[in-house]
Amino acid sequence: RTEWISGVSHHIRTPLSMVMGYADSLENDAALPLEARKEAGIIREQSLKIKTLIEDLNLTSKLEYHMQPLRVKDFMPAALLRQAVVSILIGGGQGSCELETDIDDALEPVVMRGDEALLSRALQNLIGNSIRHNPGCRICVSGRLERKDGQNLCVLSVRDDGSGIPEEVRRILEGLRPTDPDGPHIMGLRIVSQITSAHGGQMRFSADGREVLLYLPTAGTLEEKKAEAQKWW
Repeated sequence: RTEWISGVSHHIRTPLSMVMGYADSLENDAALPLEARKEAGIIREQSLKIKTLIEDLNLTSKLEYHMQPLRVKDFMPAALLRQAVVSILIGGGQGSCELETDIDDALEPVVMRGDEALLSRALQNLIGNSIRHNPGCRICVSGRLERKDGQNLCVLSVRDDGSGIPEEVRRILEGLRPTDPDGPHIMGLRIVSQITSAHGGQMRFSADGREVLLYLPTAGTLEEKKAEAQKWW
């Protein structure tokens, strides 16, 4: 199934790129009427959604069958949180929402080991989910350090003051049987869950569905890493 999805995606990519390219040209063509340029802009935006959907379909399929190789390296989760938020702010993707960070001081020196790009994708999926479903909401992206069963855990969180993730979606992502056989569309959140699991972590929800928490193992602190690097044996 993964190979089939990958093959179909490959064949869709070229014509979709042409559609997006021509739509962009028409949108910026001053000789066209304003209404026609607006319609070209809609075509471009919807094509971009299709492109993102194809990328998500590829990724979730590869993660499901453990065919997505992790590009493992050491990184700072506090910096990861800030970069994810800045990336959205620079691109103007927050829309009418307020976006802020709340990072605990104890997390600043913490080092994690994993695929930084995939975890950034997970955070941006969560933030994007809040923006799409709760226009005008306030979103807080936070990080803290927790100790559980003798292990330090990095807790990355995205919370908004919107309507919350529906209980049906949470049931499915927690591995429970859906009450609706057709079920809701949850690809973005499923990818977040898969990325978290691939890093040995867990995804959880607050009781009101307004907060998603990622519990991930840490790899020590920056000072500990420096001390290890200085050892000659």
